[in-house]
Amino acid sequence: MKELYGTLHIQTDFMKKEMEEKYDSYMLYTYLLRNGYQQNFHALSFVHDLWNYFYFKNEELVLHPEHNLIYGVRSMALKLISGDETMERLKVTTIGRGSESMLAAIYCTNFFIDQLHSYYKWVPEEVQQKIKIFMSFDIGKLFGEQFKQVEPYPSLFVEVQAEVIKEFHQLKMKNEEAFSQQMMEISKAIREFHLRYEQTFSHL
Repeated sequence: MKELYGTLHIQTDFMKKEMEEKYDSYMLYTYLLRNGYQQNFHALSFVHDLWNYFYFKNEELVLHPEHNLIYGVRSMALKLISGDETMERLKVTTIGRGSESMLAAIYCTNFFIDQLHSYYKWVPEEVQQKIKIFMSFDIGKLFGEQFKQVEPYPSLFVEVQAEVIKEFHQLKMKNEEAFSQQMMEISKAIREFHLRYEQTFSHL
């Protein structure tokens, strides 16, 4: 697995080894992402972040301070997932299990894609265009030394992320029950997969 995603967690040697040995074998699951997002940088990056969260123990995870500032929307979404009690309980069954971790990552990513689409429909066309541009490439490149010579600080995309983050928090506060219900449905789907997997392969 090439380190292309500006991962939100610092990748230790142990984590890199696990990723190299296991993560790529689960990439076919990414075809379960919403149509149009199977090759999207931000969607795949968030799947990568969430796989780390669900696969590794909490004490093995250290947030990358710079990447969490650059990729503010992903950082916000990761905090919402990792801070949810249902997801914390689910993680007990996903630690060290690649398939369950990947499915949980995919389902949670799809949830946020749906939320983004819901938000997208209600904003002015000018904001829609900004979000469309933002979603089309890795904004981390704008913080590199080469681009700093052109524009020291990419304020446009920082502002877009700030607006999306603000809206997501407001939506969550207004729809706390719906958010919790969605997390429970994701948890139920992963637990059912885990149970079927155990029933199928435990006797082999």
